[in-house]
Amino acid sequence: MSPNLVALLYLVAGVLFILALRGLSSPDSSRRGNQFGMIGMTIAALTTLGSHPPADPVAPKSSTIMSTARNCGTEARPRVVLRSAARSARVPMDPLFLPAVEHDHAPGPYTTAIRAMQARGVEYPQIWHLFAYLPQATTHLARFTQEILRGPAPLSPGLRELIAAYTSARNHCPF
Repeated sequence: MSPNLVALLYLVAGVLFILALRGLSSPDSSRRGNQFGMIGMTIAALTTLGSHPPADPVAPKSSTIMSTARNCGTEARPRVVLRSAARSARVPMDPLFLPAVEHDHAPGPYTTAIRAMQARGVEYPQIWHLFAYLPQATTHLARFTQEILRGPAPLSPGLRELIAAYTSARNHCPF
């Protein structure tokens, strides 16, 4: 599978996940939100399997999947635990698959920030390349992120930042 197709499919899955979150914000739209989430997860899972097929489809060597059932009253709930050998190791970020996105930045604050971070040799979020490449198309995503992290909500902005940092760390992604 070509790297550009993989990147496009992951982008589509990401958009569907965002739409799923938006749909889950209201009881009236929650069914559609669940559908977007399921479609996005299916695309992401199939893309991952298509671009990185396991060496042994019966027993993948990089991770062990253990499924156990826990009884709670009369209902059995399956629990899935993923374990990876490289889980605790810091995983370096792969370069982007779209060289034009990584190198052809429009003038703006993200281009300035990328150049400053590169000059210092410091890691930075790779999504900044997309923000710098198409600022008019990604402005809504930046506003969405700021609203989710700092807008009015039952959780404080600090707690939401902590949740985002923890989730990023679990995904081996700098926050």
